[in-house]
Order: sequence, then structure tokens, then C-alpha cells
Amino acid sequence: GGYVLNNPEFTLACTDISKNEGKEIENTDIRYKKLKELYGENIFILPTPNLKPSLDSELNKNLSPHIDLVVLPIPERKLLFVDLAYYRENFKNVCLLCETYNLGLKTVPNDYSKPSYLCNSLVIRKNSEIIVVTNQTNNKWFIPTLESYGLKVISVPFSANCVNGGSVRCATNTIPESYINRVDEILKID
Repeated sequence: GGYVLNNPEFTLACTDISKNEGKEIENTDIRYKKLKELYGENIFILPTPNLKPSLDSELNKNLSPHIDLVVLPIPERKLLFVDLAYYRENFKNVCLLCETYNLGLKTVPNDYSKPSYLCNSLVIRKNSEIIVVTNQTNNKWFIPTLESYGLKVISVPFSANCVNGGSVRCATNTIPESYINRVDEILKID
């Protein structure tokens, strides 16, 4: 789900992943140790997004505070796209992430009255090609930005899930294991 973002070079997790039956592991060292045991040495923990105060509560009643709403790492291009509001609240952590993994930072605005969650895009890696499936609704400037970094972009009109606090990745981040070998066929990627 959106609490963890796996990448070839590192894994990102948000602090809420440490919650267990409503009880968070307060000790940062213990939390980090447990996450390293689960995900390996290259794990980086970012604060859980706190976007609810910025959002229209009627529009976003079910907003999940997942890290994949606010960061889109593409380590192969040395890039990290970050929601501007999240960056402003967590700039020290975001800058440390960029420094640790030698990533260039690109902030992306989000109109929270009609969110499109640019960072909540699906990244597909096929051989040396990187394909980003992103929401075209309210995202007209983001698509050429992705393309300018040599990324292939598949833009889809997508707004239904945004009402509940997500976008393309939230709607597609769970693929049954039996489908893994059929991804090319399902997405019709040449």
C-alpha cells in the first residue's frame, strides 16, 4: 500500500507504518531497526503526510495519509518529485533523503480543492525504460515535465479516486501475484 514505496535503489516508508493496533513505536531506533529487518538496509523513513488540514473535509473524508500521495521517487533519473505542501512541512527530511541518495528535488503544486495527487503516479520499469502512468485531470503541466526527464508517460483521465484521497497508484498498487507475468499484456506495453 501507500505506507511503503519500493524502488530499485532504496525503500521509502512513512512513520505510520510502525503503528500496530493503534500503538505507535515511539522509539525511533527500534522503529528503524524493525523496518530494516523487514525491508533491508536501504530504508528511509519520512514523516507521514498531514494533509487533512489543508484539504476540503467534505471532498476528502477518507484521505489516507500515505507517503505515495506526496513523493514520487525515480532514482534511475536521480529525481524526487515532492508535493509542495509536504515539502514545506518536512523540508529537512526531504532534503536529507535527496542528499542520501543523490536525488534532484522537483516540487509539485497541488490544488487541494480539486486534488490530482501528481506524485501518486504508477511507475513501471521495463528493461531500461521507465513508464509513468499519471492522472491527466488537473495535471497538464506535469506530463511534459516528466517527459523532459526522458520518461515515457501514459496519461489517463482519472478523478473518481481523488475524491477519496488518491490517484492512479492508489487504484493500481495491488496486483494479484498471478498477474505479475502478464503485466505487459495487461498494459499493452510494447
